[in-house]
Amino acid sequence: MLNEIYNGGEVEEARMKRVVGLFRVDFRDPVVLRPEMAGAPVFLGLAAAPDGTLRMKPQNLLVNLPLARRG
Repeated sequence: MLNEIYNGGEVEEARMKRVVGLFRVDFRDPVVLRPEMAGAPVFLGLAAAPDGTLRMKPQNLLVNLPLARRG
């Protein structure tokens, strides 16, 4: 769903009603991001399942951020 929103696509109303939050993260130092993402904002979203339950796995946030490799 986030990709559809980000790309300006249509998201049906029933799915949009499940969105709990949309967030934008701007990094002060673009060096911390992968080169292709440097200077671009990172968008994060949280949405409920069709049955209304909400599960958040913080480790996914950490693993999926477009951070540059250290080393």
